[in-house]
Amino acid sequence: MPAVGSVRRVRSLRGQPVRRVPDSERAGGLEQRLQGAEVERLRREEEGRL
Repeated sequence: MPAVGSVRRVRSLRGQPVRRVPDSERAGGLEQRLQGAEVERLRREEEGRL
């Protein structure tokens, strides 16, 4: 389930639909992108707490 939210957030940040990537790219690029979305989510949670 977390992956679905991450992809949705990436779509909103980039302002365009996330294209389906081949398995060869998915291992590197998509993993990095999802980590970035996760970091952004954690940052927003911290801001919400302040």
